[in-house]
Amino acid sequence: MYSLECLEKLSEEFILINTRKSNIYKKLHNSLVKKDLSKFYIKRGIMRRVSYMASAIENIFSLFPPNQDKLLDADIIDRLVMNLQIFCINICGVLDNLALIYKIENDLDISDSHVNLFNKNKKSKKTDRLYIRDMLKEEFREYLESVDEWHDEYVKTYRDSLCHKIPLYIPPYLQDDSGNKSPSFFMLFEKDSKNSNDYNSMNFHPQIIADFMTIEEIICKFFDQFKTQDL
Repeated sequence: MYSLECLEKLSEEFILINTRKSNIYKKLHNSLVKKDLSKFYIKRGIMRRVSYMASAIENIFSLFPPNQDKLLDADIIDRLVMNLQIFCINICGVLDNLALIYKIENDLDISDSHVNLFNKNKKSKKTDRLYIRDMLKEEFREYLESVDEWHDEYVKTYRDSLCHKIPLYIPPYLQDDSGNKSPSFFMLFEKDSKNSNDYNSMNFHPQIIADFMTIEEIICKFFDQFKTQDL
C-alpha cells in the first residue's frame, strides 16, 4: 500500500494529466518546423501517442485506484497490463518521432535505424557514423544527459523486454509471512533473459505519472530549440 502522503501526491498529479496533455498539444501546434513531413509526424505521430498515453493513465487509475485494498480479478490485471504496455511503448514512439523530425528538418543522411536522441558517440570507439545527439543544441544535449539513466535503465530495457523477450507482469497479489494477501502495486519486467528470476520492479502508479511529466519536458525542450536556431 502507498503512504497517505504518496496517495495525496498521486491524486494531485493525476488531476493534472489533461492539463499536461493540453500543454504538449499547445507546444506542438506552435512549433516552428518547416517540412511537411515533420508536421505529419507531429500530428499523426506525437499527438496521437500523447493521447494514448494520457488515456492509458486514466484507465490504469480507474481499473486500479492507488488506494485499492481488495485483490484484483484476473481480467482486471490483464487490462491493466494492456494499458501499461500501450503507455510504455508509446514513450519510445514519441522519442523516435522527435528524432525523425530532427533528421527531416536537417536533411540528414542517416539510416532510420540509427535515428535516436539517446545514441551518442563513445569516446572509446572511433566511428564516422553521425549521431543526432552530437548535433543537438548544447543546452538540450545537457538536458538529455540528465535523463540518460531513465532512458537506458528503464525505457530501453522495458521496450526490449516487451518487444523481444518477456512482456511486463503484474503479480495477482503479494503475500506476507503470515499468508495474508494484498494487491500488488508492482509491475515486473525482464532484466536478464539468462536468469528467469532476474526482474526489474517498480510501483507503476507513480512511475507512469513521472514518465508522462518527463515526456512533456522532453517535447517542450526539444521544440524550444526552434526559438533561437533551426534544428
